[in-house]
Amino acid sequence: MDFIGEQLGLDGDDLLDYAVREETRHEHLAELRDLYGFRTFSGHKARDLRSWLHEEAELARSNEDLARRLVE
Repeated sequence: MDFIGEQLGLDGDDLLDYAVREETRHEHLAELRDLYGFRTFSGHKARDLRSWLHEEAELARSNEDLARRLVE
């Protein structure tokens, strides 16, 4: 919160009440999807990725190592 608040010129505590409504988070996600043309990631591809991550995370030496293998 401090990191984001700093970028917005706010104190991290100023953001504590942000997205208290569950709908706010969903509304903002929908706006971002529309703005950037993103789609919800779900279905068998999401399950396959989750399974891969569970296995690979155990073997990863670092976050960078895991990210590099994901890109490959």
